[in-house]
Amino acid sequence: FVSIQFNEDVAGFNSASLHLTRNGEVIPIIYNQLSNTDLRTWLAGNFGFATYPEGNYEFTIDMSGVKDKLGNFGSGSQKITGRSTAPPPCKSPMLP
Repeated sequence: FVSIQFNEDVAGFNSASLHLTRNGEVIPIIYNQLSNTDLRTWLAGNFGFATYPEGNYEFTIDMSGVKDKLGNFGSGSQKITGRSTAPPPCKSPMLP
């Protein structure tokens, strides 16, 4: 999960503001993968198997559609990058 915190209430922030890629390939984010407790505190996640494969991941927040209570739109983006590796294979004991 990715915790997203704004310093003031915002409007226009939704799943369309978020972009997730693995090795440059777009992974769609849908509305139920973003929740909020108020207009400042948001949580993105529940990506399930979409983020299971090994790869280089990039999570980007596009601020161009987000505005504050005075109607000022944001600009630019914030980016988080990381690498995922698969867990080692599970070995099961041999049965007689």
